[in-house]
Amino acid sequence: MSDITSQEIDPKRPWIVDPEDAPAGMNWMQTLTNPFGETSRVHFTRAWTGLFFTRFIYAIGTAILIAIFGAAGAENPNAFVPPQGTWHLLVLVTALASLVMHIRRLTNARRSPLWAILVILPVTLGAVGFFLGMGQAAKQYDTAVKVEEMRRDGMRDMQIARELGLLKAPDASEESADAGTDEGETEGQDGEAPAEEAGQTESGEGHGNGHHGHVNPRDFLPQIDITEISQREHALKGGLGAAQMFWGAPAFFVMLWTLLWVGRLPNGGGTIRERLASEPTEYEEDVVTGH
Repeated sequence: MSDITSQEIDPKRPWIVDPEDAPAGMNWMQTLTNPFGETSRVHFTRAWTGLFFTRFIYAIGTAILIAIFGAAGAENPNAFVPPQGTWHLLVLVTALASLVMHIRRLTNARRSPLWAILVILPVTLGAVGFFLGMGQAAKQYDTAVKVEEMRRDGMRDMQIARELGLLKAPDASEESADAGTDEGETEGQDGEAPAEEAGQTESGEGHGNGHHGHVNPRDFLPQIDITEISQREHALKGGLGAAQMFWGAPAFFVMLWTLLWVGRLPNGGGTIRERLASEPTEYEEDVVTGH
């Protein structure tokens, strides 16, 4: 450690005890874009905080914007937010900058820069989720197209759900029992349809199907308005949603790893415990003693 006092490094920040951490010596462009250098502990913390608040302000700002236009009576508040995928692009760009920063910080702390791979793990999982989500959404759209074609052919939703294998059809004994019940009820009404059947809905397909009276076939059919959205748009929306789910939890744990380990490593090597034991300064001693 240098003999230079913390006051000589930065009078406004007396907690900085290493000349390498002096804010005046920080090169933001190198820190964020050049993986072949080194970044000190304080410089890394400043850059990481900048990236974190970039994401935070974007997310909070977007939510506030939607709330404002919604309160003002806008018919579609979401129309005033940035285009779809902007958030995911921001996450990708900041993740790449964070990867560079971690490589530089680990190199400075004399740790293997391969640890920085953890930084891109959430983004990698998000990419996997994106492609899986796109594939699933595209299949749902194809199913929705088939459903609309069957409806135009006069098929009911219950029949469609069974035809597409989305809802199990009753076995032969159930069908015969249902048929007998329907026939008996019909005869009992002198050829008139039973009151329950006259008021039936597609969710139960009549009183005769007692075993399925509480089943709503629409719960098994994709609810996609194919006249309002294209397959490409629907697949993209599904992919981005899945990417967010796959990315969220791993990103949180990587953040904890960064804050609790990478960001606390001493400059030039050594352990965190050694750094904490060797860095008390006049400023810190004054805080402890109350002077």
